[in-house]
Amino acid sequence: MPVPSASADGTKAQLSAQSLVGAVIDASLDAVVIADDAGMILRVNPAAGAIFGHALEDMIGQSIGAMIVPPHMRAAHERGMARHAATGEGRVVGKRLELDAWHAEGRTFPVEIQIEQIALGEQQVYAAFIRDLTERKAMEAEMARQRAQLHQQEKLTALGALLGGVAHELNNPLAVVIGRAAILEDALAGTPDERDIVKLRDAANRCHRIVRTFLAMAREPRPMQGQVNLNELLAGTLEFSGYGLRNADIAVEVDYDPAVVAIPGDHDRLVQAFVGLITNAQQALADHPGPRRLRVATALHDTQVQVTIADNGPGIDDAIKDRVFEPFFTTRAFGEGGGHGLAIARGVVESHGGAIAFESKRGQGCAVLVRLPIDPAPAGDAAR
Repeated sequence: MPVPSASADGTKAQLSAQSLVGAVIDASLDAVVIADDAGMILRVNPAAGAIFGHALEDMIGQSIGAMIVPPHMRAAHERGMARHAATGEGRVVGKRLELDAWHAEGRTFPVEIQIEQIALGEQQVYAAFIRDLTERKAMEAEMARQRAQLHQQEKLTALGALLGGVAHELNNPLAVVIGRAAILEDALAGTPDERDIVKLRDAANRCHRIVRTFLAMAREPRPMQGQVNLNELLAGTLEFSGYGLRNADIAVEVDYDPAVVAIPGDHDRLVQAFVGLITNAQQALADHPGPRRLRVATALHDTQVQVTIADNGPGIDDAIKDRVFEPFFTTRAFGEGGGHGLAIARGVVESHGGAIAFESKRGQGCAVLVRLPIDPAPAGDAAR
């Protein structure tokens, strides 16, 4: 049997190595794109076709910029290749970067990419190793959302403890006010002052119910379901807040839809939520030069009632739009608000199976939109 020559052994080893490298590239879970020094694609592996959404044969011979670089980055890509060809210097070659890539469907998606320059004799080629980060970024976003949700829950727990303590301390002086109001009501019966005393008593009783609500919130109860007419509830809430609104020179416009029907809900907690929203609008208008306007409206939307509380104040900065419902977050000066009102309002609305959102543009006012279901929410939803 003839013995293979050394050159034959070398050729076989080279062929074996090339086959092995090709098999490894084809088996890679990451995309591998090999291009010449002009940026034309010489070879791609199956993962590249799957990641970028192209048939492999459609990628061969095409410009790497046109195939996988987003349109807004192509000019910079071409300049970078030209600079590297002329000077050997580049900002991408040899570095691991996170960039946007271009999909055949005409969308960008995040990738991690590392480009290496490889010398094949006198020819220079570029090998790009590309990992699709879409799933990882989605997982990171979900983890961030869950961390934020946990942080919010911790804040709400702290808020519940605070409310419980405040409510406990307010109970005793409120009991004195209610008792004195009852004595004065009897003493002034039939006099012109009786009506004012009745209003004082009713306001004190309402404060007492709010204190009980604070205590209940600290224990995370389910709402007490009764039938609530939102038009009447809002009218009473505006009367309760009327003194502060008049002192702030705020003109109030109401637009109640007569088609709005009674909905299931906890009357006192809903009053608490809407008082907070109206107070928040009043504070937003405090520094507004005027005229100052507040609009409260209801409307029937299929299986929901929408309440709109809109002001013509300064609006909300884009930088804080994601934080307005956070407990303890406020843009007001110290002593002008603790940042509880919107957080409490959202908790009340969501405990009723509803949703709260806002529409605002800086300098063009803000509208808070509350939607509450006409039909009772399932017990499990109400308890969340």
